Amino acid sequence: MTKKQILIVVLAFVCVVAAFATTLFVTMVNNKKEEEKAARATAQSELQPLEPTEQKPKEYDYHVCIETGHGIDAQGKWDTGCTWNGYEEAKLMIPITQAMSDYLTAHNVDVYTDAFSENDRNLDVTLDYLDTHEEIDAFVNVHCDYGNAASGTMPLYNTDEQKKLAECLNQAVHEAIDIPDRGLQYRTDLETLCNPKVHCTSCLFETGSISSDNEILTNQAKAYGEALAKGLLNYLNQQHTAQ
Repeated sequence: MTKKQILIVVLAFVCVVAAFATTLFVTMVNNKKEEEKAARATAQSELQPLEPTEQKPKEYDYHVCIETGHGIDAQGKWDTGCTWNGYEEAKLMIPITQAMSDYLTAHNVDVYTDAFSENDRNLDVTLDYLDTHEEIDAFVNVHCDYGNAASGTMPLYNTDEQKKLAECLNQAVHEAIDIPDRGLQYRTDLETLCNPKVHCTSCLFETGSISSDNEILTNQAKAYGEALAKGLLNYLNQQHTAQ
């Protein structure tokens, strides 16, 4: 083999080796880039939370309306309700309706209430709400009676179904609270009970006298509200079972 032929073979060999080395280098570079890209993607996924999945609407067992008596009136002024020794009915009932609402919410009941907004929804607002929300199963309006009233509970009703609700509320209260019972009272003059906008069963519950029962209403508000909630649940469960 001549020198020229040897030179050609060597050059060919060098070209093959160079081509192989170049291919190997390019492959290594590409692999490195893919590894870095994957690492960045992993780090990004750890830093950014996943998009929230679509949530289904919560399904409640019941829907109720709990109103704290008096408060802001139709003219936007504060209506105290009855008063005694510095106490106002509209404020005194708030802790009771708050405890009632909390207990119901904890038992999978959807509650529309003014208990947590400083009693700012007057009865007209509530009636309009009830008129357009026929899914509401029951409406309870919580009050206390004036200073010269006799001590004790006095649920007010108009229809037989309202009377059943009143009985459930009253029974539950007397199982938990040591307070006299003035009995259920039939009334025909109250919007809570007789307004056609109220498509559900309703009751106006007089929790006691603002004077004679003041210690109970102030010191046992949580227990009182939870008792009312239990009475309402008892009524709703009875109605659901009877259907």
